[in-house]
Amino acid sequence: ASAATARGGGPSPGTTRAAAAMPSDAAAAASVRPVLPGDVSETFLRVRSPGRGAIAYRPAALGTVKLHYVDAKQKLDLWTTQTLLAPIADDGKSALWDEAEAVADLGAASEDAPADGASFAELPGPALNAKTQAAWAKQLAAHAYEARALEVYACDAPKATSAPGESEGDFRARLVQLARESRDAEVEKLRQKYASKVNTLGDQVRRAQERVEREKTQVANHGMQAALSMGGAVLGALFGRKALSSASIGKGVTAARSAARAAQERADVGRAEDTVETLTQRLQALQAEIEAETARIGEAYHADALELRAVRIAPRKSDIAVGNVGIAWRPWRTGPDGLPTPA
Repeated sequence: ASAATARGGGPSPGTTRAAAAMPSDAAAAASVRPVLPGDVSETFLRVRSPGRGAIAYRPAALGTVKLHYVDAKQKLDLWTTQTLLAPIADDGKSALWDEAEAVADLGAASEDAPADGASFAELPGPALNAKTQAAWAKQLAAHAYEARALEVYACDAPKATSAPGESEGDFRARLVQLARESRDAEVEKLRQKYASKVNTLGDQVRRAQERVEREKTQVANHGMQAALSMGGAVLGALFGRKALSSASIGKGVTAARSAARAAQERADVGRAEDTVETLTQRLQALQAEIEAETARIGEAYHADALELRAVRIAPRKSDIAVGNVGIAWRPWRTGPDGLPTPA
């Protein structure tokens, strides 16, 4: 491509854009390290990729911003500090924060001095101006408010919000345990809610059953007494000296009364048994209601029923604080294929 340019022509049709850009890249990389004003910070990113080619540094904008995420509904109040590395516009007046990448640990990712024998790409003149750095800082603040929202997952049952950076899979796994705990708590609350009703109905059924047994015993006793009285009256009338003596008539009246009482008590037994049946049905209906509620709670907290929704939380604008903004030098190396790659 260089030869073709020297002859007055452009790159050959088969030449790639990357290859066509190589002469300017190479020319820029051949420059010496620019001298920055004292009020413009400078950072050298650490060379991590092994290789034989010489290191050539390219400039980028580096900025640190402190953000405050607040959402009362999600019970979130979080401060974070983010360090961003962004390309610099060709004219050097803007940092392209929308294309930035986050630097997790700047201390581990940087070093105090450039690699030995390294060359430096040309830095646009405006980027050397402290006023430009101030403009980059304002651009970073605007970018942070518009594009650096915190995205979390929220679940309503059980009520929980994912931690910043927590993946959906990890959050779901945590939710399963929370769902079990919430289910057990709800079931216990349900048990306490119905405990007094169940105990009251249980006691009523028990007392009604005891009454049935008492009534049955009284029926048996009075039936026996009525039979004996009637039998005595009949025998007295048959074998007594006077068939219709006052004694035999009295015994007959007594027997009739005993029989009447026995009949009444048999009716009482029937009513007592009806009471037992009614109370038992009420108790069974209450138990069925409890079982249905318990099943509903179990289904609501089943792992397959957990519903997540994404929540976007913008940083509080008034709390955005931009820290240091300056120049970062990113190392590149020309590979065996002659193409530059990040190092």
